Amino acid sequence: MCAVSFTMLSKPCTLRAAAILTVLYGNVPCAMAISFTFFEAPSAKGSPNPFDPDNINTYNAWLVAVGETPDFGEDWDGNDWLGNPWVDNRLFDVLDIPTAVFVDGITFSNVGADIDRHHAKADDAPGSTDAIDLFAWMGDNSGESTIYFPNSVDYLGFYTFDTDNPVTYFLQFTNGLIESIGGKETDENRYRFVGFVNNHPTAHIARFWVIAARGSRYGIDELEWGRDGHKLPEPGTLWLVGAGLGLLVYRKRGQRSSP
Repeated sequence: MCAVSFTMLSKPCTLRAAAILTVLYGNVPCAMAISFTFFEAPSAKGSPNPFDPDNINTYNAWLVAVGETPDFGEDWDGNDWLGNPWVDNRLFDVLDIPTAVFVDGITFSNVGADIDRHHAKADDAPGSTDAIDLFAWMGDNSGESTIYFPNSVDYLGFYTFDTDNPVTYFLQFTNGLIESIGGKETDENRYRFVGFVNNHPTAHIARFWVIAARGSRYGIDELEWGRDGHKLPEPGTLWLVGAGLGLLVYRKRGQRSSP
């Protein structure tokens, strides 16, 4: 069952998503934090197949909350930010390569990485677990694997694998607010989909990062993100629209009945 905590007033889109999830994906856990809704595949240690029912159901539930096909994606399987094919061990950490700017202006960094080989790079088997398809982002084992969204976003989702231990996810909003939530561990050769949807009434997501326990050179793959598509008008706005339509119908009927 989808466990939702109404800590603060949430946006109508989240209420709609929670209702749909309860009916369609009763075994998909999601949790509403103060400013975002978190989706996480429920398997205890991850799934041996990234596209098994646990992951696919959670991904589909996240899509329901998003309300659209994601605007952007990066899977490290096609071409890099320069248009060249990805290769194993290709660095893209913005602290090393300031020009490593991806579609929509986003950048990546394993902040605080202790040695060069733990900086953000494409890897065919991060943490000894095969990437989904060709390559994935190799996370850092002692710092913060971070995504910067200079244009701000309202949702993001991805697969993570081989974290070995529970992780902590952080979101920073455009108003400076930082919120976090704990995530499950995902064992070697296992995969887990996780997703986030913004509920904040005015702010957007400016930065995301994950911290794993020391010794976990985990992988992140199949990243998707975007903005605004999931948002619906507030209840008051919907009431006004409905009232306006009702008045319009009434007036038209009155005109038709006039001699």
